[in-house]
Amino acid sequence: MRERGTVVAVRGSRVDVALGRTEACAGCKVCSSMSSAGGEMLLHDVVDPLGASVGDEVEIEIPERLRIQAALAIYVAPLVALFGGYLAGFLLASRGDGSPDTAGALVGISCATITLAAVFFRERQLTRREGFAPVVRAIIAHVRTSPGDRHDEGAADRRYE
Repeated sequence: MRERGTVVAVRGSRVDVALGRTEACAGCKVCSSMSSAGGEMLLHDVVDPLGASVGDEVEIEIPERLRIQAALAIYVAPLVALFGGYLAGFLLASRGDGSPDTAGALVGISCATITLAAVFFRERQLTRREGFAPVVRAIIAHVRTSPGDRHDEGAADRRYE
């Protein structure tokens, strides 16, 4: 999938890109929690082999396998963990004195929460790999800057708002 966005921070050979909402993501609510008030989504750690600068409009490519694995990780893995945890808690509590439904619910919710946390940390690791990371494929419009303006050393310390 290819998207267009604006570079908002540069750190070495990686950039952060603000993406506007497109028709492809209009029906999806996954990114709504990561969006700004203007409806833009911030994509972190995009590989930049072309040397984009802050303010440049770029075209990025998000690998198809990343999209498929992300959908499975976000939607399927927590559900499997929830139901598996519920079943395990229910079966363990039915052998003892506790309430099987309560134990099942607590273990299920705990397993789903742990799975979501693992997905979050694994996502960070995968985007560092070249085959999984989004890549800047073209610089559509350059913004004229001074020679030293490409690298924004303080960008890692600021949040996009």
